[in-house]
Amino acid sequence: MNLRAASVGLLLSAACSLPEEPEPPRWDTLLSVPLVDYTYRFSDIPKDSILTVDSLGVYRLRYSEELAPVGVGGKLKLSPLEPVTFSERMGEIHIDSPGTQSTPPITFDELTGGRFRDMHGKTLPAIPPFDIPTLEKDLGRFENFLYVDIKDGYADITIENNIGGIYLYSISITLKSTDPDVPFERTVVFGSEAEPIPPGGSSTRRLLLVGRIPNALKVSLSGKLDSGGKPVKVDINSSCVIKVHISDLTVTGAGAKIPEQRFSVHGATDLTTPGLEARVEEACIKEGGLHLFVDSRLPLDSDVEVVIPAVRRDGRPFSDTLHFRYNKLQNYIFIDLSGAVLRNPSGGFLDSLEYELSVRTLDTEEDSRPGDFAEVRAEDYIEAEAWTDTLKLSYLRGRLLKPQEFEIERIEVELPLEDMPEGTTDWVAFRSTFLKLGLRGVPVGMELDAHILARRTEVGTEERLDTLITLRRGDQTISIDVARLLNIFPTELSFWGRTTVRGDVELSDADTLRGDISIDAPLSFKVRGGEVEVGEIESVELPDEVRDAFREGRIHVFSLLGEVVNRNPLSGSVYILADIDSSSLAEGGGDTLAAFTLPQPTFRSGEIVSPGFGRISVVLDTTKFYLFRGDKMFSKVVLYLDPTEDFVSVRADDYVTVRARVEVRGRIKFE
Repeated sequence: MNLRAASVGLLLSAACSLPEEPEPPRWDTLLSVPLVDYTYRFSDIPKDSILTVDSLGVYRLRYSEELAPVGVGGKLKLSPLEPVTFSERMGEIHIDSPGTQSTPPITFDELTGGRFRDMHGKTLPAIPPFDIPTLEKDLGRFENFLYVDIKDGYADITIENNIGGIYLYSISITLKSTDPDVPFERTVVFGSEAEPIPPGGSSTRRLLLVGRIPNALKVSLSGKLDSGGKPVKVDINSSCVIKVHISDLTVTGAGAKIPEQRFSVHGATDLTTPGLEARVEEACIKEGGLHLFVDSRLPLDSDVEVVIPAVRRDGRPFSDTLHFRYNKLQNYIFIDLSGAVLRNPSGGFLDSLEYELSVRTLDTEEDSRPGDFAEVRAEDYIEAEAWTDTLKLSYLRGRLLKPQEFEIERIEVELPLEDMPEGTTDWVAFRSTFLKLGLRGVPVGMELDAHILARRTEVGTEERLDTLITLRRGDQTISIDVARLLNIFPTELSFWGRTTVRGDVELSDADTLRGDISIDAPLSFKVRGGEVEVGEIESVELPDEVRDAFREGRIHVFSLLGEVVNRNPLSGSVYILADIDSSSLAEGGGDTLAAFTLPQPTFRSGEIVSPGFGRISVVLDTTKFYLFRGDKMFSKVVLYLDPTEDFVSVRADDYVTVRARVEVRGRIKFE
């Protein structure tokens, strides 16, 4: 800007004389030209919500901003578990005892081939040993099976001797199949000569059964008889009977009436496989489900109870029952696990999700099949496949196998530090200034990867600070020294970060990390030494009288006078520069009119009680005349600050004033 028009003080002295030849009168005069008059007040630094002045007048950086809440439990999950297939064969089949079947009565006449038919009713002194011809008799048909493939079982064969006076011995009874397509034959021998079957007596032998037998059997009988050397009255119609009682059957296949059968199917999904996010001790499922597909290869109606012990609702294991019919062999269910709890019934980590399928087949006399018979085999089976959706968790107590990362939203704030005096970025170094990160409700120990970026937009300068902080559970405050960032006098400051949770945790989706960032520090700095410009380049209009006096050489004394008032804690040197070209001053050039030490203020207990005052008085020589011969000239004040050992704080009432004028003592000439 232009200084006010130069004032000219005119002092007239000396007396008039009348020469012989009159000359134009001349007077000595004092001309004063204001050169610089500038006060820089630190209170001129714009104050806003960030750069404030405290009650002691000290500038402070004050900033506080709430962090966007971070739900650190909001990503808890278990990825879809790999489908698992499991099956179980029906295995051994237990059927009811088929009961007892008998041959028709086998008469004495048949046993003797009719040899005693003519002696019927007569008493004989004795019947000597007689070989019984081989006889075959059909048993009654067993009604509860068509055939059975026996793994274990017994047939109790009994011969009842109701032939009066006749002893049976060395009786060979063979149990045979009547179906040529189902060969079966087993033989058992009754009674020895020493221990015959007496009249009215019976004898039983147990026959082990293995393999397939039909429900229609016959017996083949041979052996010996006699009267034991005693008289006997011949009764050709008296008889013996063979009874077959089948019991304790365990079969591997049958066409039969099948009573209720029970067996179990077990499967498990591995929860320790690589790729899962967590090991679970206990978890609450917020969303997701389990899919179960059951394929019944049983030719019977059946009910399948599904129990998953680790999935609990209302404190009880999950269970459901699927109903199968002999002609509807497949079933699918979706188990909504929302709200369910995952927990190892035995405690500790849950290594697997186990499925227990309890199969109960219905009695074929009560099921939906037509008729009472069914054909079953031990190889008939139940097969199941289980898989899960992604299980989103509302609570987890366990161990994270994959780190959980949560972003802290970026916060940006504008800083007014660019409004500090021009040149300060070259000579100011800020004291340790801490950004405080106050965190509330940290639910578990975690790591915070914090980033702070300072940017000075007009020159494209930026400085970044990255720090990794370990957080503990609970409230805490973290201090981060950002002085290095402030040393570039940023116009913007950004904060963002990422929290990482890993290891053993107890988290819920309600757990939220909250907090704020703040800076509250005096504007304290250390001077590195350098140049600062106080004020702008001044344009000085030169009056005609001054310009002419310099052009015509009518200058007696040419002085620079003024004063410097300093109310700030810094020391240094002041230079007053001038030039006829403003661009030269702007580029760091110019002619030095004066250089002097910055006067120091008076301190008491570290506080300024009065400013420093210094006089400017410099006699200029003729080398400076060229500056005053034109219509205008330009001036500028430059301050060089000395380095400081200690940090200082700036107060709002601190200032530096530089005033200077040029006084020219010369002669005015009147034409």
